[in-house]
Amino acid sequence: MRDRDPFIKGLLLILTERTDLTPAGLAKSAELNDSTLRKQLSGANQSMTVANAQKIAKVLDMDLSTIIALGEHSAGPEIVRLAMAIQAAEQQDREKVHAFLDVSSRSRTGPSDSLDPPVAAQEERG
Repeated sequence: MRDRDPFIKGLLLILTERTDLTPAGLAKSAELNDSTLRKQLSGANQSMTVANAQKIAKVLDMDLSTIIALGEHSAGPEIVRLAMAIQAAEQQDREKVHAFLDVSSRSRTGPSDSLDPPVAAQEERG
């Protein structure tokens, strides 16, 4: 038996975490047939057309590749939980998280070329 489509796996993770979404509501918002979507989610249909996957991604305001990656990655469930927590946070909190991640990534890559020269070098020019 074929392994389930990664898009469907990712979508199932999202639907599990997003209690505001139902398969019927998602199908309606994406202008898809509810029965077809339910069959795909249950595994009766193994994969989804790219056009339908794009419609669902648009409704979820996510990139198609992100949903697929969630389905392919073993940490997908944790990633979805974290993403939903960030999405639920106030804009100010999201900006703080992004700033922290930006600072953390810079500290891992070493000092920046844009830092001021040492004080002794500044005094010599002075």
